[in-house]
Parts: sequence; structure tokens; C-alpha cells
Amino acid sequence: MFAFLAPQNKMHKWIGIIGLLVAIVGPWFIYWNTSLGSGLAITGFLTLTAYLEFIPTLNRRFINRLVQVLMIIILAILFMAYVLVVFIIMRK
Repeated sequence: MFAFLAPQNKMHKWIGIIGLLVAIVGPWFIYWNTSLGSGLAITGFLTLTAYLEFIPTLNRRFINRLVQVLMIIILAILFMAYVLVVFIIMRK
């Protein structure tokens, strides 16, 4: 179902893996160092958007480009929700 999200080469695969790890770990660093955690979280999000941007399957037609933009918007909303959950967990 999601085969079109598969990376096309090794570099693309590693960009996706590193971006995902940095996006997951970044908000947890905000507790210790605000600027480092914010920087890591933003870098992870931008890396994941770059990963989605360079998937060749989504760059063929206009409707595919719209799906790509919708996926990036959904990713942003999910990432904001994740950061809020991390903040709530840190407050307890």
C-alpha cells in the first residue's frame, strides 16, 4: 500500500532514517537544553519533508504533487501533536 514511499537509493534511505530518529529524539532534548532540542526537532521535521519532497513517484503528475503537499501538512500536524504529548509527559 505504501510502496511508493520506499527510498530509491541508499542515500535517500539514510536521510529518511536519520530524519525520523532526529524528529523522535529532538523534543525530548528540550527538557535539558531548549535551543538544542528545538533545533533537533526542526531539523528532523525538515529532513522528513525533504525525504517526501524527493520521492520520484510523487513528482510525476499534478495530483501526485497535491498528495505530496497533503502528506507534508499531515506530517506537520502529527509532529505538533507529538511535541505537545512530549511536553505533557515532561510536566508530570
